[in-house]
Amino acid sequence: MQNSMYYTNSGLASLPEYQGGGYIDQYGRQRYGLGKLVKKITKPIANVLDKVVPNEIKPALPYLAAAFPFLGPALSPALAAFAKSSPYLFSALTAGTNAVSQLSQEGAAERGLNPVSLGLSALGGYSAASGLQDPGVASSQKILGNYNPGVEGFTPQVITRGSELAGQIGMDQLAAPTLTQQLQNIGSGTTEFLGKLSRPGMESIDRIVTDPFAAKGADYLSASQTLAPSLISAGGEQAYNYALDANKKYQEELLAMGNLASAGKQDQINFIRKAMVSAGFNEDEISSAIIRSGFAGGGEAQGGLMNLKMGGMPVEMDLRAKGGFVPIGRKERADDVPARLSKNEFVFTAKAVKNAGGGDVRKGAKRMYQIMNQLEART
Repeated sequence: MQNSMYYTNSGLASLPEYQGGGYIDQYGRQRYGLGKLVKKITKPIANVLDKVVPNEIKPALPYLAAAFPFLGPALSPALAAFAKSSPYLFSALTAGTNAVSQLSQEGAAERGLNPVSLGLSALGGYSAASGLQDPGVASSQKILGNYNPGVEGFTPQVITRGSELAGQIGMDQLAAPTLTQQLQNIGSGTTEFLGKLSRPGMESIDRIVTDPFAAKGADYLSASQTLAPSLISAGGEQAYNYALDANKKYQEELLAMGNLASAGKQDQINFIRKAMVSAGFNEDEISSAIIRSGFAGGGEAQGGLMNLKMGGMPVEMDLRAKGGFVPIGRKERADDVPARLSKNEFVFTAKAVKNAGGGDVRKGAKRMYQIMNQLEART
């Protein structure tokens, strides 16, 4: 009986607000950290970008930002030179393009920035820049140590593998690298490692951009393999944002009933999943978005009847402890929503709920919650 009202002896639980970053503690209350400060900074920017950027191109921006670090250097020699000489700064630039893409999307002012997407974008830019460097360049910049023959007033000289002096000085004349220098060595080693992985793809992309007809099939395969992880990440970002928006809509629908309805974690997952299935997202995208949205693991353990499926997930309304409005199901009077009731509880039909709200089922649900509270308050 979809849209029916179930009354129990339960208290009314408050609905935690999941939007805006932060985390949820064991009591269901939102806690904020650095994310709240970042959101205060980015919210005005998002409001401006939302108005400036045409809606027609917003869906493509995540994919353009994902492809930028790989295609940009191939299209611009100046950008290629910058990336080659300053991989860390180029990494920051690609993270910036990702941030602009995120803040341009609908609802970004409320969601804020997604740090996971920012991190993956920065890693993609660093990898692309590493692939532009010639083999061995990063390794040649590793620091062997500081040369100091013990002469008073002599300024220690950093000896690198690429220096001719390094081959002329014995290792006993080299002091161990400092901590800062060791960290620089780690960075150089990482750059060399990523360069070996991304260099073939970057070279293939450059050949395709230079002359797409002369490029070989292997070039297109290599280029697609290089671009694929970033493009998949962009798709995941869109799914994640859609899940957040669906959750916000779910909360707004409950608030429309006066925030009197109880809500469980599983109810939210079901709503998000149904919305994403309707939007055309596949199962992998939906599952990943739900996990990243903080709803992994579902809500209370449920047993009994599990024959109603929504988006592939079995659903059961456990109304023994909280009662409330039933927003799911195929249609009214279909009796397709498994539910749990207790002795002496009473169920109103969907028609009664509608009539209580003058034809509006949500207004009717709100009114019936109010009646239930008034009656339960009587001694």
